This record gives sequence, C-alpha cells and structure tokens, in this order.
Amino acid sequence: MLKNIVNNDDHYEAAKRHALQVLEEGLHLGGGISWTREELYER
Repeated sequence: MLKNIVNNDDHYEAAKRHALQVLEEGLHLGGGISWTREELYER
C-alpha cells in the first residue's frame, strides 16, 4: 500500500515536471507574422 502511494507520487511529480517544461518552452503552432508594426499603424 505505501509502495503504491510512493509510486503514484513519483508519477505525479514526473507529470508535473513535464507539464511545467512544456509551459516554459511553449508550443510552435506554425504560422508567422506577415506584417510589420509600421504596416499596422500607418497614419
């Protein structure tokens, strides 16, 4: 029983570390910026 609790905790910590790593790195969703700041704010 205690072994299962510790094992589950280890899995939880590994998943938490992975999720935080993904948040830090971000996701590349493709796309790109096809305009410049000046083009957006032409007067």
